Amino acid sequence: MQPTKPTEARLRMAKVPVSNLQNLQKAQRVCVCAGLLALTACTSMTPVQPVGRDRFMIGSTVRGGFTTDGQVKSEVLQRARDFCGKKEMVLESSTSGGTQGWTPQTAEVLFKCE
Repeated sequence: MQPTKPTEARLRMAKVPVSNLQNLQKAQRVCVCAGLLALTACTSMTPVQPVGRDRFMIGSTVRGGFTTDGQVKSEVLQRARDFCGKKEMVLESSTSGGTQGWTPQTAEVLFKCE
């Protein structure tokens, strides 16, 4: 029986059971998945809130990951446009804060639907 991978060949020469190699590969996969999970961001979006006559506010908070400030604000603006539907969304003001990958990033948008 020919070893299929160079690592298996070395382990066979060292008389290490192949099952140990399989356990090592499983552990590597778990580490890779855990690392990818740590890089993902958790986003929460507030519901659209009325804040006066024909004026609305929406906000978003992103924790962890490497989402840019522009992406955070873009998602909030798109949600505001979706809320306005066929009407035009008119931006009145916007704020953002936080540091990418370090502190929670926030974005808030005040808008009208005309």
